[in-house]
Amino acid sequence: MKEEFEIINKLTPEQRLEFDKDMQQLFLECHKTLNDKMQKLKDVIVNLNLCDEVYLKVICEYDNAISGDDVKGRITHLYKYNNRKEYDLAVAVDRASLN
Repeated sequence: MKEEFEIINKLTPEQRLEFDKDMQQLFLECHKTLNDKMQKLKDVIVNLNLCDEVYLKVICEYDNAISGDDVKGRITHLYKYNNRKEYDLAVAVDRASLN
């Protein structure tokens, strides 16, 4: 997890703000999709484009069993794409797998 921590620490303030907002929006979308009955989600995968400068694949989980009504999120894996082309290819593959 040290490498993942370093990736987050190296984000600029603008990239970090976008990262935090995107993760919060992801949680809200999951909660809405599950009709406000989200207890636990594992292996939530999202590709993030931060300020058109940093491209990440984040795998996370949410669990509110630990603290009652407060849902806790945790990143279980974080990968930084080498460039926009690699990111775009990964997004295309993920979208194709949904069809």
